[in-house]
Amino acid sequence: MAAVVVDSQDLTKTDDQVRDASQLVAATEADAKGPDQSLSTPEASETLEEGRGSQDDKRNGALVPVTDASQVVQPMEGMTWQQLDSYNSSQAYCHHCKKLVDTKIEKVIRKKGHRSLTCQACHNICTMLYKNFDMQALGWQTLGSEDLVSFFKSAHMCKDAGGRFKLDKIKLQITETLTTIHRTLTRKTSGGSFLPLSVYEQQGYDVKAIEEKAEWMSSALFGKVFRVATITVDHEKIEEVVRERVQSAMRKVGGQKRSAPKDGEGEQDDVDMESLASLESSDSEASSVPKRQKSKTGKAKKVKKQKTQKLTGEQKKIKKENQAQIKKARALEKVVAPALPAAKRALKADHAPVALEGLVQAAKESIKSATKFIANAEKLSAKGEKCDPWEFDAKKCAKELRATTAEAEQLAKIVKNLGTDGLATLAKTAVEAAQAEATKNNEQ
Repeated sequence: MAAVVVDSQDLTKTDDQVRDASQLVAATEADAKGPDQSLSTPEASETLEEGRGSQDDKRNGALVPVTDASQVVQPMEGMTWQQLDSYNSSQAYCHHCKKLVDTKIEKVIRKKGHRSLTCQACHNICTMLYKNFDMQALGWQTLGSEDLVSFFKSAHMCKDAGGRFKLDKIKLQITETLTTIHRTLTRKTSGGSFLPLSVYEQQGYDVKAIEEKAEWMSSALFGKVFRVATITVDHEKIEEVVRERVQSAMRKVGGQKRSAPKDGEGEQDDVDMESLASLESSDSEASSVPKRQKSKTGKAKKVKKQKTQKLTGEQKKIKKENQAQIKKARALEKVVAPALPAAKRALKADHAPVALEGLVQAAKESIKSATKFIANAEKLSAKGEKCDPWEFDAKKCAKELRATTAEAEQLAKIVKNLGTDGLATLAKTAVEAAQAEATKNNEQ
């Protein structure tokens, strides 16, 4: 038989508290005797039935999780069966949103690395964050504990009509949270001009407060001048910076495809040196374009097969054209490369007027051909086809030709007066240089 301990100091109880204590003792005795034994008083019987009813509701999940720490009922003397049953020592706080949850009712996730509990909603939000964002690039570690709690509480509302979390809504909440932090940091910067007190008095400021607390400096013309800090925050600019950072922190999830280059790209008359440099320095975009996902239905496979057969003839034609273009580019490079040192020597020795217009034009044509070849190869890669092994050679050739063109243009700027037979003189000098080099090799 369970006993109820009564504090010796609390001897002035009211009649209601005494009656509640007697009901609790009667209910405890009835529970010890078993369900077949009858209770001694009708009040205790009613109290016991209330307690069992609340237990049935608890098994069915009828209890609502406690959302406020002040609502937790502490055990004390004189409590009824229902009050004791409502007391639950398994209640704890969520690690992220600090919400008070009941571990016996709500599903919680226990972290293995540290002693903390996470409610199901915060667990789903964290999983979505780390799956879709690079948290280090996002700057998530710069947020304080209060900002994180505020974010998770707001993120609980980012659900659709079906009760599922939406990535777009959570992304907007991230942007809003980071924007608020950036605005707070930006408010620390201040500015303003040093002005006499008479100017502030005309503008309606409290001159006495400015004289006592504001920053001041001495002026040769006005004496003491004071500065009132003015804060300007460009909210649109901050939001734009945060939005770009959130977008760059998003991970590349499977299924995203880059848009294919437009038709006619790489066929312009003027050679774009910046785009060519980007082609030379970076790897081919074709390697980063994900392969087309395999279709599961028979109809989709059939359509894909027909499309592949249709592109076979076109692909062969483009490949043949590309091979001819790269062959032409290599031939031009072989002509241009040995001619430039010879032209330099001729300029230093005789100061002869050498026409380099034809040389520069030939180099530009070869670069244009190589650029067109690379663009066509990228089109094939965008369609899901593998790149050919000679694509790297085209980039190397384009890189050499670009350097050759820059060198030739520099010589063209030096030689202002171009003669009509400049190209012939250049060719003759190149032939003589080649013959001299061949003779030297034979002698060795």
